[in-house]
Amino acid sequence: MSRHYHVLTAVRGRTSNRCRGFVVDHSRFLLAGRWILHEYKINVFIVLHEALARWGLPQGVLQTGGASSAPISSTGCPVPVFLRRLGIELRYARKARMKGKIENQFRFIQRDFVLENLHHSRLDALNAAWAAWVEWYNWQHRHKGLTGDCPADHYVRSLRQPTPEDLELLLIHEESWKVTRTGHISYYGQFYRVPDRYIGRRVWAVLKGDTLRIECGKEVIATYQVKTDYLKAFRQDS
Repeated sequence: MSRHYHVLTAVRGRTSNRCRGFVVDHSRFLLAGRWILHEYKINVFIVLHEALARWGLPQGVLQTGGASSAPISSTGCPVPVFLRRLGIELRYARKARMKGKIENQFRFIQRDFVLENLHHSRLDALNAAWAAWVEWYNWQHRHKGLTGDCPADHYVRSLRQPTPEDLELLLIHEESWKVTRTGHISYYGQFYRVPDRYIGRRVWAVLKGDTLRIECGKEVIATYQVKTDYLKAFRQDS
């Protein structure tokens, strides 16, 4: 049977948090996920990196919606291009049965995890609770759709492991911004200062890991360490 990852695009609780994650088609095994405060597109790539680095490269990824809903990297490069470079087929769930299977996963997470963890006020505490829940779900939860087996009983890890070069594709993000009249660019909710001579000009923001370089032409005009909730959580897990 071909092994595919399902893409869980958004699971919403009564808070403003979101979750992105991946499961294997036949086993319902949860490979990666993260609760975040903002639906920045970079989070898609961070969770992709987490899933592929730990569990290997699948034969394909199955996503809800059509091609127009595929997340785009900040380089303007869509997820399908990244997956194609890694030899991973991207498919879209259009049949009602397949969509229903994914929706069932949404509902179970909503009911079993979200409603039991509404008391968390800190994102790091919520993600710690999520990690513990995923461990329980994968290895101890008796799934009705698997005739009472655990997802881990059916999951087979991929033999295709990504190279460091493969994973780096998901960690470098470039985006063009126009410098404001105050000499700043806005990057994922934060403002970064550049020299006044670049006011009104377009510059490139290049993010690798948590280091942000701002470039104009081939010249680096500013460098910053980006400290946000999703990058902090990513470094702790690395």
